Amino acid sequence: MTEIAVKSPPDGYTLLLGTTGTFVTNPLIYKKLSYAVNDFVPITMVADALFLLSIHPNVPANNLSELITYAKANPGKLSFASFGNSSFSHMAGEYFQILTGTKLIHVPYKGSAPGMADLLAGNITMTFDSELSSIPNIQAKKIRPIAVIVSKNSPTNQMYPLFQN
Repeated sequence: MTEIAVKSPPDGYTLLLGTTGTFVTNPLIYKKLSYAVNDFVPITMVADALFLLSIHPNVPANNLSELITYAKANPGKLSFASFGNSSFSHMAGEYFQILTGTKLIHVPYKGSAPGMADLLAGNITMTFDSELSSIPNIQAKKIRPIAVIVSKNSPTNQMYPLFQN
């Protein structure tokens, strides 16, 4: 779809609903794309999804610092679910490892639901997932929130102070 949109005449009749995959992940992963981010003119933001780092209750950590300490002491013991290779959740897990100097096992799934199901079952230990998938399981105390993935300037900082570290 992105290729169709980029090849369409710039007459205002073709709209593309892009995602983080379209404009962030794909340019990082693929060396040759038929488009560049600046080939498009943004009109509006349709949605903004909040992502949380959540862990299974068996992980011995109550906050982000404890999780990082545990992960460093146990390289390769913690696993994280993603929505699939090169997805936002995969990139979040890889970036987490770079920032923290930890070694996690990436487990790609075909979407959010199978990964969340395995987190709930204890088959994996953590996930970077949306608030839509996470909040009901957090409220039911089936998973534990550790951090919110937001920019420092996000209004989410006021909405979810409980999850910040």
